[in-house]
Amino acid sequence: MIPYLDLHTINAPYEADIKQALLDVVDSGWYLFGQQVSAFEQEWADYNGARHCVACANGLDALRLVLRAWIEMGYLKRGDGVIVPANTYIASILAVSDNGLVPIPVEPDPESYLIDPRTIAQLLENPMSSPTYPVARDVTIRAIAAAHEFLDRDPETGLYPCLQYVIEGNGIRIYHAGDTLRYEGMLLKLQALGHIDAALLPINGRDGERYRRNTIGNMTFQEAADLAGELRPGLVI
Repeated sequence: MIPYLDLHTINAPYEADIKQALLDVVDSGWYLFGQQVSAFEQEWADYNGARHCVACANGLDALRLVLRAWIEMGYLKRGDGVIVPANTYIASILAVSDNGLVPIPVEPDPESYLIDPRTIAQLLENPMSSPTYPVARDVTIRAIAAAHEFLDRDPETGLYPCLQYVIEGNGIRIYHAGDTLRYEGMLLKLQALGHIDAALLPINGRDGERYRRNTIGNMTFQEAADLAGELRPGLVI
């Protein structure tokens, strides 16, 4: 094994203090709030030269609270865009959307993997569009029946409970097969829509054990490869 980060050696000088702090929390019976949390908030605020510190359970909560505070203070209003790095963790996006704001992903610098200020500058010069994430207008979503073991249909409504989708926008057509199996007539429906630029084809497959457990199956990789060969999309995932 290649040594990477020896936390034991790093923490060894503080081992007694860390264990005592944990025991103090257990003995106090306060796992949320409590004196230890209040002391941490005050010490961290003092260290950073801030008047207040609010301890949070995780980074998502911290981001949500900061954005909400900025809305309450009038720095932001619902519907405003918030620039985030495109390679960010999902919590960054959720914190933005949870506050009624619009996340605007920006590509990172390929050398540092950090958000690229040049891309932000381009975005600020032309706020209606992003150089890497164009705004889709006149998006069309078409549903096609999907077969999960069988091509089920609701006898009362005549509707299909399981679906696959074809999404079109900005001149691009994307097909997502979902958990469908191939069935008679499906290929013709897809071909009738025109050339597919990207096809997403899940390939978990199916077997008797899945069926007994009522677990939905879908195409095998051979079936997906055959479908891709017949559809000839620009990209297959």
